[in-house]
Amino acid sequence: MTNKQFTAMRRILGRNFRTHSVYVWQDRYILTDGTVSVVSSTDFPGSDFEIGEQNEQAKNIYDAIMKEMKNGDYVRTQDDLASWRKVARKEEIIQIEGNTSDGEHIAGNFNTRLVVDAMDSIGTGSMLYIGKLHMISNLCGLIVLPKNYTGGETDFFGFVLPTRKQATI
Repeated sequence: MTNKQFTAMRRILGRNFRTHSVYVWQDRYILTDGTVSVVSSTDFPGSDFEIGEQNEQAKNIYDAIMKEMKNGDYVRTQDDLASWRKVARKEEIIQIEGNTSDGEHIAGNFNTRLVVDAMDSIGTGSMLYIGKLHMISNLCGLIVLPKNYTGGETDFFGFVLPTRKQATI
């Protein structure tokens, strides 16, 4: 992992008020602030992150994220990180839109800084997908995948929940 990825993950952890930094469930590590999550099959090698014990809270976080990953109808959206950085300097919240495979129009409001942190955590060339959340049916979530993702289950990805604030654009 690069220094830029660790810096973005530390920003995410800086918003986390829990007793430990990283949750672990089975063979996955979940770094989260409650809105942005980074899931990995390794323990973030080279980091000094405090790893918590496997527990019910870790299981619940992991299960919720995986349910959304597996059941969502996600479509690729604007994922140029340089463009996101420019927008994040001007706007706090923006609306992201897309059309699912069955033609349903979906949209969600997202904090631009959180999206940039998630994309930075996954790395250069990360890809951004929007999809309708199943746990809260009228909202959409974002999945951030590494540039070499080709389909199926992945060992490393990000997940961003929407904000209830309205976009200013």
